[in-house]
Amino acid sequence: MKRLILAPALLACSVATGLSGCGEIKNTFKPAANSADQITVALDATPRYNQVGIFEAQAAGYFKDSDLNVHFVSSQNPLAEIKSGKAQIAVSNEPEVLQARNQHTALAAVGAILQGPSLQTVSCAPAPKQPKPKRGGPRPKPPAQNCKASASPAPSRFAKAPTYNAENFVVTESEIVNHAPVLRRFVQTVARGYAATKSNPAAAAHAIVSQNPGLNYSQQLAGVKATLPNFSAPASKPWGFQDTKAWKAFGTWLMKHKQLSNPNAITAADTNELLAGQGV
Repeated sequence: MKRLILAPALLACSVATGLSGCGEIKNTFKPAANSADQITVALDATPRYNQVGIFEAQAAGYFKDSDLNVHFVSSQNPLAEIKSGKAQIAVSNEPEVLQARNQHTALAAVGAILQGPSLQTVSCAPAPKQPKPKRGGPRPKPPAQNCKASASPAPSRFAKAPTYNAENFVVTESEIVNHAPVLRRFVQTVARGYAATKSNPAAAAHAIVSQNPGLNYSQQLAGVKATLPNFSAPASKPWGFQDTKAWKAFGTWLMKHKQLSNPNAITAADTNELLAGQGV
């Protein structure tokens, strides 16, 4: 699927970033103080291991390298945050995107965080009992827990549906038209975060826990390790790749089973034009 309206915005990318092209920024100029592009990302109310690469990109300074100042907001309904203009990017799933478009909301998915619908359920054995810290002494480090991850079944209403993406970056269509170069930098910078996650899952799990106090490190690490295969795009495809044929197949299945009523909800629901090496 091509959005030809992106051409002027993508052309502006090389000018706006001071680079020769619109791919991932590896060597940036030093921006003036407070001049970095601001992005707010709406995440689930409780961030989890699926989003680990986003927090790794923040912890490793990749966003700063790409001249982006990224803020996170937690929400029970991330799509509502971009519809209201409180965030520019939301993390959501393919069914929710299609159902929002079914209500004539102009949204589009611009990158797949997870390939396929599989999520992980992580269970942990009770943590060993800790000795009481000595008075005035340092608090002992919490002991590691034994945690195991297993694939969660698809929701019953989609049990017999074609495959779909369980987690995507989603924006309004107007955001694509008006800010394609910034979105492109964001998506491709997050790709660096997921590459780093594959190289060092333990460090990435630490990144998400350190930025979200209250999360269990052992649980997050188990989820990250079990999900690593689903963070990778198909062979020869850039990170974040979305299979448009699969989107259409899933949307058509929803129409057939009366879960969608608007055929336009399926058309142009996803785009790969902001991924590395893609575009018009």
